[in-house]
Amino acid sequence: MSMKELCVLAREKIAEIELSIDDSLELIDALLENDESDELFELKENLERLRGLL
Repeated sequence: MSMKELCVLAREKIAEIELSIDDSLELIDALLENDESDELFELKENLERLRGLL
């Protein structure tokens, strides 16, 4: 596999991860409407930080 193909594959995987994080953040927001636990806030903050790194 060429370097160009590897870069394309990496970009596709990163896009999949970003979508997964976005989906998770939406779910957490829905859960926070009924349960404002510290664990959910912490999870949301960590996912947002991770999203920012991508």
